[in-house]
Amino acid sequence: SEVHLSLLCMEYQEARQAMEDGAVDIAIGINVNESLSNNYRSTLIYEDRFVAACSRSHPVAKGDSVTLDALRDVKCLVPDSYVAAGLASVASELIDDDALAESESVYKDMDLLYLKLQTEECVAFVSGLNAAMFEGSLAILPIEGLDTRFTVSAYYQDGFEGAAYGLCREEFEACRRFLAEELPDVPHWR
Repeated sequence: SEVHLSLLCMEYQEARQAMEDGAVDIAIGINVNESLSNNYRSTLIYEDRFVAACSRSHPVAKGDSVTLDALRDVKCLVPDSYVAAGLASVASELIDDDALAESESVYKDMDLLYLKLQTEECVAFVSGLNAAMFEGSLAILPIEGLDTRFTVSAYYQDGFEGAAYGLCREEFEACRRFLAEELPDVPHWR
């Protein structure tokens, strides 16, 4: 059997709303809002955590990790999903409204984010999985004293059942196994 999927790229809030409206059968996304995990069936694809990324010459890049205190006087860029992950109070301590507005546009283009990190004195929160594409050219630092873990899962509409549901679930489980095999040294893979 085959299942044909049409993929739509949406921002987190749009995808959540599309699920609530029944406009999509499946949403793949970060679990930052319990309305997804509590209200829909899901298949875990992977676990991840946010890390800090900056140029190798940035003052915070001197250590193997970074603390929140070290980030207080630094320009920080934060993805919207990070703020929505229940960490808004921490982010609001680090980021002013101008940086938040700038973050929104920068995170839509990873090349622009990379360029900004290379050329400006700023730090960005990126997922550990995405950090791999910056490795060697940027400093990638775990954040001490802050739980930045999150999961990425496929969420299914209640009416999405039968063979199509079963095949999709099997494929997402296969994705999880593939990622675990391909990235065995990443400590947060199941």
